[in-house]
Amino acid sequence: MGQHFEIGEFPFDKTEKRLPDEVYARALDRLVISTLDIAVLNPAGEIFLGKRAWEPAKDLFWIIGGTRNRGESFEETAVRYCRHELGIEIEPARFREVGFYSYAFAKRRQAPENNGVHTDSSVFAIRLTDVEVAAIKPNEEYSEVRWLRPGEVIQGSGEFHPAIVQICKDYLVSCSPRSSAV
Repeated sequence: MGQHFEIGEFPFDKTEKRLPDEVYARALDRLVISTLDIAVLNPAGEIFLGKRAWEPAKDLFWIIGGTRNRGESFEETAVRYCRHELGIEIEPARFREVGFYSYAFAKRRQAPENNGVHTDSSVFAIRLTDVEVAAIKPNEEYSEVRWLRPGEVIQGSGEFHPAIVQICKDYLVSCSPRSSAV
C-alpha cells in the first residue's frame, strides 16, 4: 500500500473534515481532488460493481471510494469507505495496491454540476471472506450492484467505463491469486 508520512506535529484532527457545499464546489472548480477507490472482491474472485445513483459517474457501474481526508493514511481512507459505502469493517493491512488513475468527469454532484470534477485516485483491492460478503449493505450511492470476474469486465468492455476495465486488467497483473499479492 502507498506510504503515508507525517512530518512534525501537524494538526490533522483540528481541521474541518467536510467543507460547506459552496466552498467545496469552488475547490472542485480549481483543484484536482485526491481520492481512493477500492476493488472489493469476493472469495470467488468476483469484483463488486455498484451502479452509481448520482454524479460523478451516474448510471455507470463503478467501484467504491471517494475523497481522501486531509491527514488520513491510505489505509484509514480505505477502511472508512468500506464502512461508509458497504457497512463492513476491514483490517487495514489487508488492502493491496492496484494502481494510480486520473479521472476527469464531465459532471459532479455539487452545483454547478456541469463544471465537472477531476480526481487522481489511488486504487486498492481487498478480497473479502464469505462472512464479510454476506454482511455487505450498499448505501444510497448505488441503485444496483453486480459481482463479476475481472475478466468478464474486460471482455464486456463496451459496457463498462474504460477506467474500470483498466483497473480490472491491472488487478489481474498485480493482485490476483496468480500474482504474488492478495
